[in-house]
Amino acid sequence: MNHLRCYQSGLFILFFIIIFGCQKSNPTPAPTVPIVMTSNVDSITETSAVLSGYIADTGYAPITDHGFEIVDSSKNYKNIISLGAKNVKVSSSAFTTKFTSLKPGTTYWAFPYATNSAGKAISTDTSSKDKVIRFTTKKVLAIGDAYQGGIIAYIFQPGDTGYIAGQTHGLIAATSDQALTQWTNNPTINLCNALGTKFLTGKANTDSIIKYNPSPFITAASIAKSYKSGGFTDWYLPNKNELEKVVQLDQKIAGFKTLGFYCSSSEIDASNTYKYFIWGYDFNSNKSVPDFKTNLFSVRAIRAF
Repeated sequence: MNHLRCYQSGLFILFFIIIFGCQKSNPTPAPTVPIVMTSNVDSITETSAVLSGYIADTGYAPITDHGFEIVDSSKNYKNIISLGAKNVKVSSSAFTTKFTSLKPGTTYWAFPYATNSAGKAISTDTSSKDKVIRFTTKKVLAIGDAYQGGIIAYIFQPGDTGYIAGQTHGLIAATSDQALTQWTNNPTINLCNALGTKFLTGKANTDSIIKYNPSPFITAASIAKSYKSGGFTDWYLPNKNELEKVVQLDQKIAGFKTLGFYCSSSEIDASNTYKYFIWGYDFNSNKSVPDFKTNLFSVRAIRAF
């Protein structure tokens, strides 16, 4: 009986070896080129943009290189490989890179690519809609440009309050006057603590004038502050120095009344001697002059950008 059992066990082991030993293991698929797609574009400036892509399929082989190629839209992106496109490699798994030294106000096509042992693939090789990133760099802003509800009247220079190196900031003027009115119609003339003359202090002046001349009194400051062009709510009455810059705009563009007086938000000083006076701009003499708060002035709102 023991011999029989041993014989049966031996047959079973032999059968197992024959059946399973003859089975072939699945071979590793041959490498194919990767599949790579776009993701998004972000942080666009006049000369730079941050691009992102992703590898949807590695093609059964390690990725040895990946990055982006870019051309401006004056070229046919379908022939990108023969265009000498700018090639930027990225080494991080995030597959994100920042392009610099781009041309302002220019539209670009960007294409992620990836390489393995089977070859190189770019996003245009796929049938996916996510194969091309199209973006336009920001235009370099200039005085006289229509922008954010008005006209760029002044761009901050080194040394100006509000100047930031490498960025464009300045003052925007409304496209027309908001009113012809008194600086205030309050019969009780108050000192309003509106003494700021440096760039960007006109807004604080405006708020202070309104504080000392609350509704129902009407002030040039309240009229300027209520202006909402472009959907922006940060318009204000310019101070002395801001007004002097704004009125230098080309008259054909800005429509200033060249024979009139424009009021600023700046009082002369904090003394009772000058509490009746503010700085206004006189187009007849082309300079800022002291003027009575109760006189009529043209009002032109501004905002900073």
